[in-house]
Amino acid sequence: MERYPAWPLSLHNFISRASTLSLDRKQIQDITPTSVDYGMARGMTPKKWHEVSWMASLVNDIVCKTNCNLIVDVGSGLGYLDHVLHQVYGHAVLGLETSEGHVHAAEHRAVSQGLTCSRIQSMKFDITDDVDCFQKFENVITNLKFPLCCGHSIKEGVQTSDRMLTTASHKVCLIGLHCCGDLSSSVLSLFHHVNSIKAVCCVCCCYHKMT
Repeated sequence: MERYPAWPLSLHNFISRASTLSLDRKQIQDITPTSVDYGMARGMTPKKWHEVSWMASLVNDIVCKTNCNLIVDVGSGLGYLDHVLHQVYGHAVLGLETSEGHVHAAEHRAVSQGLTCSRIQSMKFDITDDVDCFQKFENVITNLKFPLCCGHSIKEGVQTSDRMLTTASHKVCLIGLHCCGDLSSSVLSLFHHVNSIKAVCCVCCCYHKMT
């Protein structure tokens, strides 16, 4: 702080306080990137490929440790991350997206990837920080149905976990890669208010767009 003597005391105090509240930024050593082949990476930029490979590995680790049986991806876009989580690890995934066009594009991509069963789904859904959204989310999860087996769509050699075969009670891992602006805080509120959500993994961005 001595490098910036002209800063007002209130700013110095804010920076000091923020530093004490920051999380440990050390790289997790026991996580390695998911192997995403060229087929699964079709349409991804090199940056997106890198992000998806690491995020998929981290999410899988969280799901296994928390014994979740459903991944809900907020702001799922074209489904790149969702498809990898299903193809590589066999997870049931529901993608929520505000853009109808992205939902249709994700469904088209899933078909082109050979993911023709309903254990990976995309739907239009607007995430907001209010009770109405929380209730709608709970209704979606409660009424969500997956077939008992979908092995034909999973990458060869990957076994579907027994926890994936239970549909009576969903335990949700809520994820978001690049949750822009207010979406990040809305995701955390959703995690706090909805009992079926047992874990959250959110990569925030665009803080300047928060209201």
